[in-house]
Amino acid sequence: MAKQVVIALTGGPCAGKTTILSAISQKVANAGWDVYIVREVATRLIEQGMRLKEAIAVKNVRLILEYEGRIIQCSLEDLRTMKWCAWQEGRDALIICDRGIPDVRAYLSPGDEGSDQYRFLLREVGLDEASAFALYDGVIKLTTAADGAEEFYTLENNLARDESPEEARRLDRAIQKAYLGHPHLRVIDNSTDFEGKKARAMQEVFALLGIPVPYEIERKYLIDPPVFEDFPVPYRAVEIEQIYLLPSVQGESVRIRQRTIGNSSTHYLTKKRNVGPGTRIETEEIIGWKQYIELCSLRDPERGIIRKRRYCFLWENQYFELDVFQSPDNVCLLEVELVDISAPVSLPPFVAVKREVTDNDAFSNHNMALVVQ
Repeated sequence: MAKQVVIALTGGPCAGKTTILSAISQKVANAGWDVYIVREVATRLIEQGMRLKEAIAVKNVRLILEYEGRIIQCSLEDLRTMKWCAWQEGRDALIICDRGIPDVRAYLSPGDEGSDQYRFLLREVGLDEASAFALYDGVIKLTTAADGAEEFYTLENNLARDESPEEARRLDRAIQKAYLGHPHLRVIDNSTDFEGKKARAMQEVFALLGIPVPYEIERKYLIDPPVFEDFPVPYRAVEIEQIYLLPSVQGESVRIRQRTIGNSSTHYLTKKRNVGPGTRIETEEIIGWKQYIELCSLRDPERGIIRKRRYCFLWENQYFELDVFQSPDNVCLLEVELVDISAPVSLPPFVAVKREVTDNDAFSNHNMALVVQ
């Protein structure tokens, strides 16, 4: 039977949740799983006009409970809908919840009063604390940047947020406490840089799925066009369209990407910005197709559209991505993701490697787009 794994991805404000959610969804899809995302209900409702923050500011307990109860109802219904969608397809599926129902506990009254309020709200939808935990096979809790990475703390990517660093730390602790007791709670702190934080979160997700972990350190090879009829291993094909946009601020690189598997497409917006010598911030979020179409009008006129078909497969427990480009044409690149850049690579014998181009900037997508007409 097909597997369904439900993971709650949570954390305090500015914990990197949006970017890490996007990275997880792509890597898991590359590994052959269907991916479904349950969007954060509270942010969506606040952006649509819910006055939850105002109710919290004036400590209107009655209205807070009404709003939080509605958030629980919508979250539960959205999760059930995505589980139903996954069952219809009949394939292995990861369902990522952008925050889980227990997050609500962090926004209620402190102490026993808040615990009673939370249990009351759960009873309204037929749940208790144990069954609320049981909705999620695992919980990945990301620590706010305000705790250990203060220089990167910002709320500019979420208009529904306005917490100070002190409030962010308080909420972060409250959210973590709300999940204590879950059998598969994993806390990802700021003990490494953000790439390390993302890699650790990815490792925990893949462990929950029971599949090999794709790492983020890459080596790249120029290869001859492959003959897929000769492939002795399973692979997943992904159609990719990548467009570079004019940056809105100096020193920023912006791109949008469409990834298509079968008849289903997902769209991403990625921004990279240098903040110091050898230090770069990268943010990525999933966007709707309408926003993708609108952003196409901001394309950098000096760079063409990258189009390629990516074949993802495993060989000798190493994770490979083979890109066959349509534009620019006559280019085929093989990338392998490693734990360490110096780790030995077991190249698949059914691929004809010409040479390694890991450090050759001419083969970066950003520069290859310059030669696309």
